Amino acid sequence: MNIFRGVKNAQFEGGCVLTIGNFDGVHLGHQTLLRQVAEMAAAHHLPSVLLTFEPHPIEVLRRRA
Repeated sequence: MNIFRGVKNAQFEGGCVLTIGNFDGVHLGHQTLLRQVAEMAAAHHLPSVLLTFEPHPIEVLRRRA
């Protein structure tokens, strides 16, 4: 697994299969989605990529000025 800090550092020449969201990997829905991304990536010989957010968006939205 590779971890990239910032979108500019995560470039995939030739493409990738990408999913975007906040994933904890516990929910069955998240597990299903991540499995589908991995399967699609393998079928097309591309890297599977998960883009998430740091900090979590709820932390940003709950901040008070």
